[in-house]
Amino acid sequence: MVEKLKDFDWQRYQLKDSVDTVILDVEGESLELRIKKLGYVRKNKLVSECYVYGQGTVGFDHDKYGREALKAVIVEAPWGKTNEMFLISLDDSPLTAALETLIPPAFTASNSLDEVKKD
Repeated sequence: MVEKLKDFDWQRYQLKDSVDTVILDVEGESLELRIKKLGYVRKNKLVSECYVYGQGTVGFDHDKYGREALKAVIVEAPWGKTNEMFLISLDDSPLTAALETLIPPAFTASNSLDEVKKD
């Protein structure tokens, strides 16, 4: 007898408009931020926008990706709107290191060597 699969619930996989509160530790101080997830389509669009083409080469602008991702995920912060002016005003500090933890990886690597095909 074949076991009947339950009906597929596609709504489980939709991005929710929920906003989460995260507390980051910045040198022993609590930084509370309200963030939202970076959806699949928005992330892929952002990754595409960060490719740099020139003279037969293709590169990836990690700096731009990080800034744009932070602007997309941070909904509410003590400094107000997370914008380009705010982000470029930051120095290399524990605050920037803490904010970097919120940036979703642009690319995911395969965890299995079995996926590498030999010709």
